Amino acid sequence: YIPLKDQLIDLPREFQSLADQNQLGFGFTFVGETPATPTTFGYVSFGLNIQAPDFNTLVQFIQRLQSFRYLITLDGFSFSRQTSGIQMSVRGKVFFIDNATNS
Repeated sequence: YIPLKDQLIDLPREFQSLADQNQLGFGFTFVGETPATPTTFGYVSFGLNIQAPDFNTLVQFIQRLQSFRYLITLDGFSFSRQTSGIQMSVRGKVFFIDNATNS
């Protein structure tokens, strides 16, 4: 599903909901935006930081991302071991149609 740009207002909350399903630590940042044109989708670049007790829990989170309600790409992952588990950083994009372009 490719949403209108205005529908992405709750994007951080939707990722938070996915993290909450596995009781994961969560951080979200908007990294940038590329506007839509009449012939291409726009996208918002984002970063996620997820803290989990173990690797299997992170895999479950990634599996949930695969069925996320909007069209996303996951462009990079990094993992680091912490004293309380594992931290995963994800860089990705979520695509949108511009409200004005859609009219």
